[in-house]
Amino acid sequence: MRTALIALIRKELIQTFRDKRLVFMMIVTPLLQLVIFGYAVNLEVENVKVVVADQDRSETSRRFLSDLMAGDTFRVRERVDDPKLAARWLISGEASIAVVLPTRFARNWSGRRKASVQILVDGGQSISSVVAANAVGSYSALLTMALMQRTLLERMMGLAASQADQAAPTATSIQASDGTNQAVSVSLLAGGNSSELNLPKTNFSPGSAQTGSNGNDAAQTSSGAASSSQPSAPPMVPRFELRPRVLYNPGLKSRIFMVPGVAASLLLILTILITAVSVARERESGTLDQIMVTPIVPLVLMLGKTLPYALIGFMDLLLVLAAGTWFFDIPMRGPLIVVFVGGLLYLMSTLGMGLFISTSSGSQQQAILVSFFIIMPAILLSGFVAPVENMPGWLRPWTLLDPMRHYVEILRFCLLKGSSWWDLAPQLVALATLGTVLLTGAALRFRKQLQ
Repeated sequence: MRTALIALIRKELIQTFRDKRLVFMMIVTPLLQLVIFGYAVNLEVENVKVVVADQDRSETSRRFLSDLMAGDTFRVRERVDDPKLAARWLISGEASIAVVLPTRFARNWSGRRKASVQILVDGGQSISSVVAANAVGSYSALLTMALMQRTLLERMMGLAASQADQAAPTATSIQASDGTNQAVSVSLLAGGNSSELNLPKTNFSPGSAQTGSNGNDAAQTSSGAASSSQPSAPPMVPRFELRPRVLYNPGLKSRIFMVPGVAASLLLILTILITAVSVARERESGTLDQIMVTPIVPLVLMLGKTLPYALIGFMDLLLVLAAGTWFFDIPMRGPLIVVFVGGLLYLMSTLGMGLFISTSSGSQQQAILVSFFIIMPAILLSGFVAPVENMPGWLRPWTLLDPMRHYVEILRFCLLKGSSWWDLAPQLVALATLGTVLLTGAALRFRKQLQ
């Protein structure tokens, strides 16, 4: 049994590497696709084309537009006078956003009235347009908050000044001397909150004269308005400051998030297509009938058809991880053994699907068409393109049947977050279950076809 299995694996490898186009598709194509998709699949919105219609043409409007266009998010494509011309730029597709500043914008802004700004967004480019519109809204919210804080500060300072005028500070100084030549000094600030007292231990009471033992007492009281007062500090305006801290991807680079998904999708496409075509090719060429008359049991024949492509898929996994680290600086914070074990379980699922397709197809063309019919939903439901949480509620349970979803989570959590075995136990168990079910179903189908 072992000899027959080794002979079948050797035969599959020789037949596979004899075809130069197939070798190029298995080794070179995944690397090229990883590099191309890694740079092409970019969710960072930059250089959004903007057309500006400034009808106010004031210093305030120009400063508003200058601050709004600062950075790499927006790029002014054209400046027009009429908002209708700006709308035409959106219709023609030469701009994604139009910013219209009406007349009296500066007057309304300086007069603390409602200053309106119209933003026209091209809904045909939903991702970039929504991100750009949110950026404009955030900038306007910051301006509004700054204006509210300044207005509140001015009102509080005005209120403090009016209260200070109503209660003018007065200073009272009382000096007395008794027969013991002890000086007493009292300084009171009426209407304020400070007092300075320098009183010795004596029976002196402010407002009444003390009589010494020699009968020669003198008291002098003087009161008057204070000539000057210390300027009070401006009142503090309460503010809420949010300081977010981004973990695992401080630069918010979309490539670090997308490349693990690209790697999982490439393994899915490669292993399903090659395995699906293998048995169909044997059937078309007639060699499958020759193998069936040999004393090889169906289990050994199935293993001989799947193990070579499992080795090729594992080799592609190593190449993809190395290329992702080299080209895109993908971190590897978690144990790689988790990635490799998850990769083997993932290959069990993909090879099982490919073998099932191969045994159910009558020709290579039919096998390829059925493969793409399965591959596209698997990629869309994996959370690689859109988060699973954003999908409809009735569709989310079906994503649990997608092996690619679980392996994408393993790659992202292990490589980016450093997750361990216990953290990824649900995904590993799900992959093991799906792989066992798919391989068992494919084996039963393959055995039935051979019999």
